Amino acid sequence: MSDDSSSEDIIKNKNGLVSIPKKKDFRQHAHCNPLSSVSIPYPFSPSCIDWSLNYPLKYNPQNTKNNSKLYLNTVNYPITYHNEKYKPISTSNLPNNLMDEPHVNIVDIGCGYGGLLYNMSESLNDDDLAFGMEIRDKVTNYVGEKIKALRINSDNKLYNNISVVRSNTMKLLLNYFYKGQLDKLFFCFADPHFKKYNHRKRIINKYLLNDYSYLLKKGGRLYIITDVIELYEWETFMIKQNPCFKEISKEECEKDKFVDFMKNTNEAKKVIKENKEMYYSIYERVNPEINSIQELYNTVDFTKED
Repeated sequence: MSDDSSSEDIIKNKNGLVSIPKKKDFRQHAHCNPLSSVSIPYPFSPSCIDWSLNYPLKYNPQNTKNNSKLYLNTVNYPITYHNEKYKPISTSNLPNNLMDEPHVNIVDIGCGYGGLLYNMSESLNDDDLAFGMEIRDKVTNYVGEKIKALRINSDNKLYNNISVVRSNTMKLLLNYFYKGQLDKLFFCFADPHFKKYNHRKRIINKYLLNDYSYLLKKGGRLYIITDVIELYEWETFMIKQNPCFKEISKEECEKDKFVDFMKNTNEAKKVIKENKEMYYSIYERVNPEINSIQELYNTVDFTKED
């Protein structure tokens, strides 16, 4: 990314606070085709991203001016990625100092209007950075503008550990993060894509699970929650087929504070209001047990058709 964005105007209301954006001004069709040709700018590899633009105060605590700028990869708030710094995506390209400096370790895939990000922000550890990824332009603008308002209204003391970008994660997730970089991956109230010919668009499928296992460190966790039982059964079936994931017991699941954050998003509150049930699970990233050559082939070639 490049730091060529001019500082956005900061308009405060009569109370001296920046007004929180209203969802009604950012409504957008809920269904985008993630399998269409990629028209969104994207980094060629993780080495092309300047994360200090998303989390300026985490990289430079004195950089309060840049904390009011937005880099969302949208039409209104574009990003220029440093693709001249491209390095092929491979396990040999992990920066030696990655874990010694601020880095994203929590990702909300299809973050929608950002409820999970706001909920978890104040409870994260000092070295945690949470990142929302959303395919819809206007919705991404809403999340970015709300984070900006929350930061400014807290006198730049809060919400500096969350950010958002517009991207197609089904095609580009590996362009953003290194192998084993992530501690947590969230999939909250994903689009169920009910029609059978659209099942390949579901964000949890046996092909994409290889990407998720690649990005999660050993012991990292993958979270799912939905109010659609058909989708939940599909997701659990797909995940349990992958030997890189082990389901966490329900007892341990209820002790995880991030489950409460998922159950307190706007989508979750709507489900509760309508007296519907929510289905959720957590899966831990593990090293698969390989007892035979055939099991090794099945693990390596997990993406083959049945």
